[in-house]
Amino acid sequence: MRDWDLEFLMHFLSRPGMYTGSNTDDGYKGIDKFLVAYEMGAMGECTFRQQLSEQLGIKYGIPMPAMGLEEQLKLVSGKANKTWQEIFVRESQAILIRESDELGDFRYARIIRRKLLQELKRIIEEQTFLVINWYAVERQIKEWKGENLIEEELELFFDISKQLKQNGIEKIVSENKLDNELKREVKKFIELLTKNPK
Repeated sequence: MRDWDLEFLMHFLSRPGMYTGSNTDDGYKGIDKFLVAYEMGAMGECTFRQQLSEQLGIKYGIPMPAMGLEEQLKLVSGKANKTWQEIFVRESQAILIRESDELGDFRYARIIRRKLLQELKRIIEEQTFLVINWYAVERQIKEWKGENLIEEELELFFDISKQLKQNGIEKIVSENKLDNELKREVKKFIELLTKNPK
């Protein structure tokens, strides 16, 4: 699984309807077709669907039936007394966390560090950044259940985030202004992120 797959699939878990086009079953209806197409497009570099099905088979003793992954999830759901959507998210997160953290690489945390460095450098160098990107990184940090940023990084991130929101991110962007205190914190955060594994 590539870093791109890891990041994308994490996003897919929380917003499947964006990709399946479904507004039923909380957007999860159609995940099997989407994942089949995704795996085909990955040309063997991402076998997430296959891993998920095998994991369900081993853990719950229910192999994938001819009707596909969604049907397997529904069968597991009956056995586990959870909705099939809950099973899908929980078991999928376990796979992504294993892919990221099992070998001590903490790949997802590295992905977040790279994105943050990119955003923070924009703030310092260009005095501008894309609001949607900052919010997307914040969401990624909050949603990830595996090894995340270190405590000092998290504290700085949420402090900067709070200040940006208090000062009005949109206003900062439109006026291209960053106060000196916030600029110092951003520079400190860049130094911290740069010395930690990327």
